[in-house]
Amino acid sequence: MRSNKVLPRDYFGRWWRKERTNGSAISEKLISFFHKLNITLSIPIYSYKDNYHDYFTGIQGSFRETIKNIKILNKKGVHVVPIIYISDKNYADLEKIIEFVTCFKCSSYRIDFIYPKIDKPEKIASIKNFMSIYNHIRKMLKIDYELYLTNRRINQCLFGKIAITLNGDIIPCQNARSQVIENIFSDNITLSEILKKGLLDNFWYLTKDKIEICRKCEYRYGCIDCPILTHEFTEGTISKNLFCAYSPLEGVWTNEKFYA
Repeated sequence: MRSNKVLPRDYFGRWWRKERTNGSAISEKLISFFHKLNITLSIPIYSYKDNYHDYFTGIQGSFRETIKNIKILNKKGVHVVPIIYISDKNYADLEKIIEFVTCFKCSSYRIDFIYPKIDKPEKIASIKNFMSIYNHIRKMLKIDYELYLTNRRINQCLFGKIAITLNGDIIPCQNARSQVIENIFSDNITLSEILKKGLLDNFWYLTKDKIEICRKCEYRYGCIDCPILTHEFTEGTISKNLFCAYSPLEGVWTNEKFYA
């Protein structure tokens, strides 16, 4: 399927306008701009404690600045979606972080991973570590009717995403560093042209029906995962989610096979 819109729509035909920001340096002019265009802001939250959050960002005082701006944005009517980033250092506090985030009175929040540096000697250890974290939060991931229908048509994680690196590489997600679509500096191409040509369609429309094992799974439209993480860990393979412990051919759940 080829995209012919500059801005993508979801399954129900609504425009998706999303920006990711660290929540700092939010001016009145920017707030007015976000509100006018109905832009959703995704803002990372690493902890409910200021010292932990500042540790992850590496910036002293970033926690207070981020929380202050989230409250201002909410008050001004800008749609904010906090993203709770989980790693081995904070996943034990996930429930407390969620409780803290719900106090912002945002309509929703997301849970995502802090992706490890994938060096070959550390690859297996990193995968096992991620598996334990994934199993910890899997019970908290919920599917609803709207997301079920969306998953039948698009990739709910990648659809509508586009990222540009400092050197101008255009990639489908900020974590997909090896998947360069074009370079905005050297290829003399605009973002509008990239979208109109459908150069991101292979990622945006990567449904479970296009993955060999997943297309046989009865839970495929209720699956929530990160295809880019699997892609990076497996050095370019489009395959079943690394953290999936279900075998659709046998109809059983098992974690042991993952470590075999």
